[in-house]
Amino acid sequence: MEDITPIFLINYFKSFRYLQPSTIKRIKSVLSAIMQSALELNIISYNPCRNMVLKNDKNQHINKNINVKYFSKKTYLQVLNLLKFEPIKYRTIIEFSLKTGLRKSEVFGLTWYDLDTKENIITINKSRNYLNKYGMIIKETKNNSSNRRIYISKKIVALLLSYKREKELDKMHKIKADEFIFDDINFNTITLWFKNWQKKNSINPIITFHDLRHTHATLLLAQGIDAKTISSRLGHSSITTTLNIYAHVLKDLDKKAVQKIEELEYKKTETN
Repeated sequence: MEDITPIFLINYFKSFRYLQPSTIKRIKSVLSAIMQSALELNIISYNPCRNMVLKNDKNQHINKNINVKYFSKKTYLQVLNLLKFEPIKYRTIIEFSLKTGLRKSEVFGLTWYDLDTKENIITINKSRNYLNKYGMIIKETKNNSSNRRIYISKKIVALLLSYKREKELDKMHKIKADEFIFDDINFNTITLWFKNWQKKNSINPIITFHDLRHTHATLLLAQGIDAKTISSRLGHSSITTTLNIYAHVLKDLDKKAVQKIEELEYKKTETN
């Protein structure tokens, strides 16, 4: 704790690229309280948070160099077709992630109880991560807005149920509602499997498992779905986060908007 200086903290807070100023202020308050307790216990000689000033720059949270990889519409369709020839557990987790945009930890945190087959809704209320020495642990979702209920297609519901039936045949017993949906897939090796599978099938570009989430959001934006709806589906803390991450798509849509408005005038001239 003695190595924590105001300069160190300023650089530390600069790393929070997507957080709102109010969130950063709360983090600073908590950190300051911790440092103050350490000061009172004579662990440190001063509180580095006390005189630290964070610039209230409205643009400081916008990352202009976010590296987002994703499948194009053509590659997306190619991937879905190729997945049909893979074991159902791999097909299910990749296709499900592509079509829901959930974080990896959220995907692994889902239980069968979270699947509403009548309304075609999935409930996200927890996450499951792998930690060295501890294995898989259950945690709360990333933020309050990450607790959400989103619609999924009937096709995805049917795929999940087919996957469930195959698991029941393999295990020779009925799966309980509180069992994790993807409990037979390794949290870490699925990333390697997905990478090798893309190489084997000459997929370009090769993306990470997390980029399935980016693909979901990018394709929805390209299809004209509003950013607010996408932000809610992704569980972002604010729509600003969504707009910052997917600014590249919005720029392309803005160009298309110019073309569309010009086309209206052209079509009117043709009609006259």
